[in-house]
Amino acid sequence: MTDSTTIRVPRRTRDHLAQVARERGTTLKGLVEELAAQQLTADQIADRDEARRQATREVFGFRISGERCEPGHGMPELR
Repeated sequence: MTDSTTIRVPRRTRDHLAQVARERGTTLKGLVEELAAQQLTADQIADRDEARRQATREVFGFRISGERCEPGHGMPELR
């Protein structure tokens, strides 16, 4: 038996998620598991960003600081 718990949400939210689940051919439990798996924690985001910085150093030979690389932060806008 899997370990489970209850998440309290408004009935309207539950009904909406249940409809989305039906339309996707899954259960409400399956939908919630799918949605939760798509959301990264702060630690996972930091690990992903560090791996990307490391790959950039290895492939391109330069270092990217921890600041975001977006238009207006020293990086040109790519189109």
